[in-house]
Parts: sequence; structure tokens; C-alpha cells
Amino acid sequence: MKHLYSLFLVACGLLVHAQTPIAVLMGSVTDSSGAPVANQLVTVTATPTPGTAGSTLSLTYTTSASGFFGDSLQLPSIMGTVVVSTLNCNGLPISSTFNYSPNTGFVMTWTCNFVLCSAGGGGGGGGTPLTCNALFVPDSNQVNPGLVHLVNACSTTYSGPAATTTTAYAWSFGDGGTATGAYPSHFYSAPGTYGVCVTMASTTSNGFTCTDTYCDSITIDSTGFLVFKNQAGWTLQVIDASQLTSIEYPELALHVLPNPAARGTRLTWASNAAVERVELSDLQGRVLCTGTAHLDTYGLPAGTYILQATTPWGPVSQRVVLVP
Repeated sequence: MKHLYSLFLVACGLLVHAQTPIAVLMGSVTDSSGAPVANQLVTVTATPTPGTAGSTLSLTYTTSASGFFGDSLQLPSIMGTVVVSTLNCNGLPISSTFNYSPNTGFVMTWTCNFVLCSAGGGGGGGGTPLTCNALFVPDSNQVNPGLVHLVNACSTTYSGPAATTTTAYAWSFGDGGTATGAYPSHFYSAPGTYGVCVTMASTTSNGFTCTDTYCDSITIDSTGFLVFKNQAGWTLQVIDASQLTSIEYPELALHVLPNPAARGTRLTWASNAAVERVELSDLQGRVLCTGTAHLDTYGLPAGTYILQATTPWGPVSQRVVLVP
């Protein structure tokens, strides 16, 4: 209230020195759950009515930590229109319009409150415009013995107001080893099957967040897709997609139906490559069941699983969610 009273005093002082009207503008920006949105840009444009003296006035404000913005404005003419606008979480403009003239008086008080989508990663109250999709895929073009490449295919999708996005990565390699960063390297002391997981956590500069985890099992032996070539140990190197030198096959696709599925449902699948065999694993890499034409989920608890298919082009995986 003290801040609003100060604005009113400023407005009255300006009135003494000007013949054009004064507007005391105040407002707030909140998300749909009622939480204040800080650092939100709000634009005020005052346009004189055609035929009246004065030039268009345009001002930009940034909301405070409590989501508040406000100012006293000496309007550019005795008659005109004021538009107060901002961008919602989908990047689309929302606005309020006020008209003024000698009939509205020389000091006006306008309140303009905006409600945006809900911030945060929980998805409640309208959701978040930032989503994470954690993913990695093995490079089928293994050139050097004992060196296996994974492509970091993690991505984010953002549909909110202009902002920068930063992402942190955490890896676990199935043998007790861990790492951070987008492109780590990890040495394994023996061949075998290892459950590799990546967790990504992304944040935008205006406060939206998301996280996601993807896991898959990597098998290295003398006859597998990723071949262990009689070498004492091997290194897993995570790389950027731009480092791939060749593409042997079209990108593999696997669609599991239904997904999500109720417990006990029979799972089927479709792929752009011939599926020779599938196995369903938990997030710890333990194989729970296998099949060639379908998989029955009877007896499995609700949760997230990994279905991996073996094809002539290599392995391909898909997350499967079982619900109660």
C-alpha cells in the first residue's frame, strides 16, 4: 500500500506541470496456481486518438520478485488508448486495453493483472511449457575395437516466452560408475551386459524446469551387435550426433501397443525393421520376460519398464508403462 501511495503522489505532482492526463498503472503477473511470476516483461503502449496532438508512447517493465509492476504515466495526448501486454507461457500475447478522454478525468487508476500457465515441473495447474526427453542410442558403426559410442539424443521442447535453457546430465553405467556432463567417457574392465541410465534436468532462465530418465542395457561380447574384440577392457564414449561419420540404416523405430498398458495386458509392437526377439527389463537392467510375437505382462507390478527388440539393423528400445 505504501508503494501505491507513492505512485499516486508522483502522479499528482506531474499533474501540476502537465495538461495531458495522468494514469497510475498497477498490476501483477501470476501463474494459474496463484504463485507470482518474477522477471516477466510487461509492455505498455499509449497511442493518441487520430487527429489529436501527441506521439505514441511505449514503455517496458519487469515484474518484481512478488510479480508486481506499476508506474505513473503522463499520457501523450488528451485522448487515446493504452494497451498493456505480456506473453503467456505458450509465447502468445495477452493484453488489457484502456481508453481515456477528458470525460475520464485527468488522473486515472488502472489495475491490470495477468494469469499465466503454472511454472515448475509438476505439470499441475496448466502444466509447464518445458518438457524433457532423455534418450541415448548406440552407434551401430563400431570402427575401433573396444570403443563403443553412444549418441546423446536427449532433447527439450519449450513453448514459452523467450528464454534460455540449460541442462545438466547425470549418468550411471551399471557397474557402479557414475559421471556428469553431456559427453562423458567410462572404462569397463570386462565384457558383459550393463544397464546404462542418463538423467537430464533442464531449467529455463524464467523459472520452468523438467527432468527425465532413460535406461537401456548395453551388451558387449564376441557375437553381439556391439562386438567385444578380444581386448582387455573397453571404453564407452558418449558423443554428439554431429560426430557420426556414416549411417548404415534408416533410423530404427519401435512402437509398443498399448502404451501405457494395464497390468496383465498382452503387449505387441511394430517396427520399420524385422523384429527377431524382444525382452522386457526393469530399470535395473534385469530381464523379466522374452518373446518373439508378443509379451504377456501378467504378474508384473505397475511401473516403468524397457522393451528392447533385436533386429537385423541392431537393437531398438522403448519405454513401457504399466498402470494398475
